[in-house]
Amino acid sequence: LEDILLLSKAESDIHDFQEKPLDVKLLTLKCIRSVSEKLQQIGITVDVQASDSLPKLLMDETRLKIIITNLLSNTAKLAHVNGAV
Repeated sequence: LEDILLLSKAESDIHDFQEKPLDVKLLTLKCIRSVSEKLQQIGITVDVQASDSLPKLLMDETRLKIIITNLLSNTAKLAHVNGAV
């Protein structure tokens, strides 16, 4: 249900698309922090391996956060207890 609500929000805000250069690694780390409690509750650890020299991604920040958070939430649902991603 949460995923559907996020998708609905993303689709309803199409007119608010604000493209700007984003640091994908930094944004990913922020998203991980936002779902870290949920991941810790089921014993999942996350290891981010990304180069510091990644180019910036030209994207809407809200939509990219939704994508990354959705991927993390799906990972939490599918990962084994005490697993790692």
